[in-house]
Parts: sequence; C-alpha cells; structure tokens
Amino acid sequence: MTAPSTGRPRSIEELLALLARADGAVDSTSRNGDPIGVLAHSLQCGELLWRSHPNDDELIAAGLVHDLGHVVTPGRPSDHGRIGAELIRRLLGDGVAELVALHIPAKRYLVATGGDSSTATAYQDILSHDSTVSLGAQGGPMDAAEVADFAFLPHAERAVALRRADDRAKVPGLAVRPVEFWRPLLERVRSSSAGHRI
Repeated sequence: MTAPSTGRPRSIEELLALLARADGAVDSTSRNGDPIGVLAHSLQCGELLWRSHPNDDELIAAGLVHDLGHVVTPGRPSDHGRIGAELIRRLLGDGVAELVALHIPAKRYLVATGGDSSTATAYQDILSHDSTVSLGAQGGPMDAAEVADFAFLPHAERAVALRRADDRAKVPGLAVRPVEFWRPLLERVRSSSAGHRI
C-alpha cells in the first residue's frame, strides 16, 4: 500500500493507506477517551452497517471513513465531521461526504430527541465519555428548530443509522474484517460517484 499524498486521497489505494494510518490514532483529547483507536472503531462501524444495511454501500463507506478528520487534524473534535467530509468528497462523492458531515449533528439530534426512547437522557446515557465531553464543543443538544430542520434533511435517517453504529462500534478486541476487505466496496462507491459528476 502506498502512503497517501498530503491533502485529500486521490485514489482508493491512498484512502486505504490513510485508514491504515488511523491504527495509531485516537479520537480523544483526554485519558478517559474512547476505549479503542480510530482504525478499530472505523472497521467496527463499517461492519455494523454492513450487517444492518447490506445494500447501502454509501452508508457503509461513510461508517469506514467518518472519523478520518481525527487522523488528519487531531484534537479538533467539533470539526472532525466537516473536515472528514471534505477530505473524501471528491473521491467517494457527495452522498458519503454528507453522511460523514452529519454524524455529529445526528448525535446532537438524538440527544435532543432521546432517539427511540421517551426521554432525552436515555440516548445521552449510552454515549461514551469522550462523546459526552465533545457534545458541548459540538453545539450541545439541538433546539426545537434545529431538530425540525434535521428531520427534513435528505440523509437524516441514514445519518442517524451511522450515528447509532458509531456509538456501538467501541468494543476493545472485537474481531473485524481488515482494511483491505473493504476495497471492492469503496471502489464501487468511487465508480458510482464518478458517474454522477458533471
């Protein structure tokens, strides 16, 4: 695998190399952060979405790359979704990029609405320590107007699915498929997004 060039990955080869670099990265600015590194977390997230949404290549790809913002600009938890989205937009397309960008607003939405439960605290209680700490820097729970706006976004439901997988994909030592396993799926997403460019 070749090392990625500086800036945005220009090929799936470079994207896979960037994912591999995430093996030593963490998404925490504290010693009480998430229990696994970015690579293990990303692979678990992709695996969970592959099982729950096997026909949604864009969503699975978003799960694999949603935290790359932590790798390229460590220590910026409030911006990592936007940074990651712009990092992969040209390679994987607007659909994947929008899901990556929305995984933080989806957290804020779920905290505000409580997700599937009757109380807002129920969803917040499942967040990891680091996700709870970063919530304040990311804007805190959405207000009523933001909740209504988010619910009408074209990718809202899929962004919530990504967020739920993100929250569950933090199991130390869980066996998952390696980075290279995802090459064909990422190539399909790249090819599909290239076909939609003008």
